[in-house]
Amino acid sequence: MSRYRKGCRAARDSDRAHSRRLVKHPMNRPSLTRTFAAPTLKASKTLEVLHEQDKWLMANRQGIDAKIRKGIEELERGEGIPEDELDAYLERLKAQPE
Repeated sequence: MSRYRKGCRAARDSDRAHSRRLVKHPMNRPSLTRTFAAPTLKASKTLEVLHEQDKWLMANRQGIDAKIRKGIEELERGEGIPEDELDAYLERLKAQPE
């Protein structure tokens, strides 16, 4: 028997949406769940990954900022890629080996 009365579809839909968000959350991904049995280990690993990402960002911040400034300057000079050509351009970039 459902825990909702017949007219409570909104509550049921809300629970489903909440469940989908839980599954999408990085702490609840199957790869982390299988790797670490204890929740504290999972939280610790997640914090470690976030710390590493922050460290990388801080080490590369000046380069990233320079690329952003360069791109904005190019756009201001009218050197940007027209919107109707952007998708094709991005597909070509994805196809190139790194």
